[in-house]
Amino acid sequence: MKKKLLLLVACLLTFALVLTACGDDSGSGTATDNNDNDVVDNGGTDATDADDAPDNGELDWDPDSHLELTWMTILHTPNPPTNVAYSLIEAATNTTIDWIWIPDATRNERITTALASGELATIVTFTDLQNPTVRNAMNAGVFWELSPFLDYFPNLSQISEARRRSASIEGQLYGIPLERWATRRGFTVRQDWLDNLGLDTPTTMDELFEVAYQFTHNDPNGDGSETFGFIGRTEWIMMSFSNTLAFMGGPNRWRVEDDGSFTHAFETDEWIENMQWWRRVVDYGLINPDFLVTPTADQNQLFAQGRGGLYPNLTNIGALRNLAEGLHDDEFALAPINRVSNGDGVYRVIGEGANGVGGVFSIPKSEVATEAELMRVLSFIDRLFDRDIHMYITGGIEGEHYQFNDDGSFEVIDTDAWTVDVQPLGQNMASVVRIVHPQAHPELQARDEFILENEGLSVFNPTFGLDSETFNQRGADLDMMMHDATTQYVMGAIDMDAFLAVLEDWRNSGGRQMAEEFAASYARMNQ
Repeated sequence: MKKKLLLLVACLLTFALVLTACGDDSGSGTATDNNDNDVVDNGGTDATDADDAPDNGELDWDPDSHLELTWMTILHTPNPPTNVAYSLIEAATNTTIDWIWIPDATRNERITTALASGELATIVTFTDLQNPTVRNAMNAGVFWELSPFLDYFPNLSQISEARRRSASIEGQLYGIPLERWATRRGFTVRQDWLDNLGLDTPTTMDELFEVAYQFTHNDPNGDGSETFGFIGRTEWIMMSFSNTLAFMGGPNRWRVEDDGSFTHAFETDEWIENMQWWRRVVDYGLINPDFLVTPTADQNQLFAQGRGGLYPNLTNIGALRNLAEGLHDDEFALAPINRVSNGDGVYRVIGEGANGVGGVFSIPKSEVATEAELMRVLSFIDRLFDRDIHMYITGGIEGEHYQFNDDGSFEVIDTDAWTVDVQPLGQNMASVVRIVHPQAHPELQARDEFILENEGLSVFNPTFGLDSETFNQRGADLDMMMHDATTQYVMGAIDMDAFLAVLEDWRNSGGRQMAEEFAASYARMNQ
C-alpha cells in the first residue's frame, strides 16, 4: 500500500548520532557556508563541467574502466538495502560494489577490529573524525593522503577549503569530506501545545524553562495525561545539554583564547551555569525521569505519543510526524526553535560533526596500491556528487520511489519500498549542500529554512584539523570522566565541590596536556 511521506533529502542522514542525527538536513533551495563559498546546485545539474578539471598529466589511469570495489560503511537501519537502487549506481558508474555494512550500534568496536586486523575495504566510511583509533591509523599512514589529487576532478575540486581543513589532521587529508550542513541543532517544539497554553515561542533560557514547566504541569494535551517538557535520551549531554550550552554562549568542546591557549568547555562558566540549569529541570521533573537509559527509538516514540513537548534537534520533524500519524488527529503540530539566548540577544547553535563535515571516504593503501588505481577510485567517488547518483542514493527511482511535484518539491510516494530499497544508502550521500529541493509540507520547509539559518549561528569546534597525541590516546576516556561528573551533578548525586574535584583530576590526567598539545598544533598551523 502506498503512503506519502514528505521528507528532506538531507534528512536521510538522521541517525542515532549522528548523525543522530549525525541525520544526520537541507535548505530551501540555496545554501551558503559561513567559512567558504560552497558550490550549490539549485537546479539539479552538475556543479562543474568535466572539461574544467585539470588534465590527468602523467597519471596513467582510465576513468571509464570497470572497477570492482569493496565499501565498508555504516548501517543506520535494521537491514541493509536491497539491490534495487545500488544496482543502478553500479550500472551508471561501471562498477561492481561489494558492501560491508557495519551496524551503527557496534561501529566503534567493528572499526577498531578492522583497523587492528588490516581487514579493510577499497573505501571506508568514517563518520567520527575524532575517534582516537581512526586518527591514530591516519597518522600512521594507513590511508592515502588525498589533498594532491582533488583538483583533478570536477566535483572533488569544489569541496571548500574550510571543509578540507576540518577533515584534515594538521593539513593532511586522509579522506574525501562528506559535505553536510553546519548543524541541524535546536529544538523541535509542539506548536499545538504552545497554542493550547497561550505560550509564545521561547527566545531566552528563562522562557525555555517556563515552557518546559508549563508543558509538564499544565496539561497541554487537555486530557490529564502525564507529560514532560523535554524528552531526553541516553546521549543527553551530546544532544540537549550541548544545545543549551551553545544558547548560553558556551564553546563547542574547546575555546581558543586570545593568546592561542585552549580552554575546554568543561572549564567554562557557561558549563557550570548549564549544569545548574539542567539540575533545576530534573528537580522540577521537566524531563522524562528515565532519560539516562532511554534509547533513541524510545525517545522518538515517547515524543510522537504526546509525552513530551521539546525534542533536541530539528532534523526529525518528518520522522516524528510519521510516527504520530493516526494518534493525534490533526492536533500534532511541530515547529523548529533555534533562536534562544541567555538574555543577551545573541543567538548561537552548537555545530555538528566536523564543522560541516559528516565524515570521510578513506582509501587504505593496503587495498589500493598505486596512484593509477587511486585515481580510478576517486573518479567513482567524484561521481557520487552528480545528480543522477545523488538521486539514486537519496530517492531511488523516480516515479517508483519518489516524485517531484509541480512546485519542484521532493516527495517519497512509496514509503515501504523506499525504506527497504533506498533509506539504508543515506550515509553514503556525498553532499547535502549541492542539490537541494523545496519541501511540500510547511513544517518541513520551515525546518529546512532553520537549518539553513543555522549556518550563520553555528559555534564550531576549533580542534578539528589539529592534533593532540593525548586526545588520540585518551580523549574519549577523559570526556567520559567529565560527562559522568556532569550527569551526577545534574541528578543531584554530587555537589559542586565534588564536580570541581573531578575537573581537577581531569586536568591532571591529561586535560591540561591536551590543551597544550592543541595549542602547539594550532601554532604550527598558523605560522
